[in-house]
Amino acid sequence: MSDELFDELDHLIETEPLGVLATQHADGPHASLIAVTPGPDRTSLYFVTERDTRKYAYLTASGRIALLIDSRSRSGTDIASGRAVTIYGRAEEATTDDVGTIQERHLARHPYLAPFLSSGTSAFIRIEVESYSLVLGFSEVWDLNPQSGTWTNRNS
Repeated sequence: MSDELFDELDHLIETEPLGVLATQHADGPHASLIAVTPGPDRTSLYFVTERDTRKYAYLTASGRIALLIDSRSRSGTDIASGRAVTIYGRAEEATTDDVGTIQERHLARHPYLAPFLSSGTSAFIRIEVESYSLVLGFSEVWDLNPQSGTWTNRNS
């Protein structure tokens, strides 16, 4: 079963280019649509944002995030066949080394962001993944610790 779950997770993250990022601030939660690119393994993801935004201010203040990536672009209104993953972790501005290795991959996945990336006012953000919660349909939920590679069934 573990291999099938990794396949589902990898397929969802690789094929869905957008996600909804949730950040937290003293005033409450904030959600933003982002263009996301997975890192070279399951421990990181990347996106770009302007530095002069609520999103950037909130994530740099606390660092705690949740990111939802789902299959609704493929499954439409059929929630029974839908897939979703909530990624929990910490976000911070990426290091120069990170940017050097991920920028080409990010632009290949999101070529329309080229002007945005070269604006000089944007920041590459690295999400350090702490855990995944994978939902298959609307009733099967699995949690993954990416460091150990251990899945836990939340239905039992």
